[in-house]
Amino acid sequence: MLVETAIAPDPKEVAWINPKVKPGERRKVVTGIPGKTGVVYTLDRATGEFLWARPTIMQNVITSIDGATGKVTVNPEATFAKMGDTKLICPGAQGGKNWPAGALQPART
Repeated sequence: MLVETAIAPDPKEVAWINPKVKPGERRKVVTGIPGKTGVVYTLDRATGEFLWARPTIMQNVITSIDGATGKVTVNPEATFAKMGDTKLICPGAQGGKNWPAGALQPART
């Protein structure tokens, strides 16, 4: 989504925020649907500057995002090292987006 808005990410709700973000400052941003990792990013749409990001589902792939640069740190425990490794990775193969509507319906008995 392309939005022009007064930005004010809530630190209680948003895991990673650029320290240069001034609450109430008007910006044109790009934000929206989470990627495969289930994290929604908000960037300045003119410069590409990282503004903030927040997970929308339980995920253990990203351990941190540098607020000043937007650099992502991948959880080393979520990296496969050899054939046969078994890991619990969230989100799973379906990712954190584009789930079919039927996935949200209760099972039929």
